[in-house]
Amino acid sequence: MYITQNNLNGSVNSVWCNTNNIAIPIDPANRHYQIVLDDIIEQGASCFDGDIPAELQAAADAKQVAQDYSAMGDSVALITDVIAGNCMADQSAEDRQGCVDRNVQHLELMLAKEDWGDEDMTAVETAISAGNGYTAS
Repeated sequence: MYITQNNLNGSVNSVWCNTNNIAIPIDPANRHYQIVLDDIIEQGASCFDGDIPAELQAAADAKQVAQDYSAMGDSVALITDVIAGNCMADQSAEDRQGCVDRNVQHLELMLAKEDWGDEDMTAVETAISAGNGYTAS
């Protein structure tokens, strides 16, 4: 459970972790701060005593978007490599097709999200189109 510690002006100074009895500075380079963000992503408000401060929620949301975008890049690379024959060439056509289909489905689900900001989706859209046109042989 986390509790925010505020400065006199009301801004968040640090987060107190009841589990480890430590104060965690609001510093993206701090590994404990990253754990706080991960807990917010995974557990939501249940990991905080009170409301999650807006700046922490925004940081957790940005981290989640970055992780999702990175996962999409992995799917783009896998689809591209399977279609080009650079990956899974020794696997059955059914396995290759299944891999491409699952990754296309993942990209389509992720692309439907509305919180991408200004992320470039060109490679994602190209991989979806290529994957939908792919038939393993």
